[in-house]
Amino acid sequence: MSEPVPDVSVVIVSYNTRKLLHDCLSSVLEDARRSGLAVEVIVVDNASTDGSPDWVAQHFPQVCLLRSSENLGYSAGSNLGIWRSRGRHVLLLNSDTVIRPGALREMCSKLDTRRDLAAVAPKLLNPDGSIQQSCWRFPLKALLVNAL
Repeated sequence: MSEPVPDVSVVIVSYNTRKLLHDCLSSVLEDARRSGLAVEVIVVDNASTDGSPDWVAQHFPQVCLLRSSENLGYSAGSNLGIWRSRGRHVLLLNSDTVIRPGALREMCSKLDTRRDLAAVAPKLLNPDGSIQQSCWRFPLKALLVNAL
């Protein structure tokens, strides 16, 4: 019999971020526990030299750890994690991120109830709670003017 499909796979790409991983993984696993969602956590280590992969394996054995022998970069590392993921949804998360309680449930809820959505991007906050600018309007007018 096969394992049930996780509600969400959280893919975290890491390169020498051992000090950040504790808070990131703790926040994800705690939110998963509180939400009641089936959450798969995948850490892709990009050939870290700070002991990150061994530390993750020792302190977070429930996490799927993929060890790359070379630094693949963020995009290829993310692709490796996505390829390995089994979840209905995938969350790409930077290792310097701490998620707030309820974030995973809210993300899954939006994607499950809004069939017109294929992806969501969470609001990013600075440590002081202020909004972190993560996107900007596309300068379509400037491109059209310069194309003429």
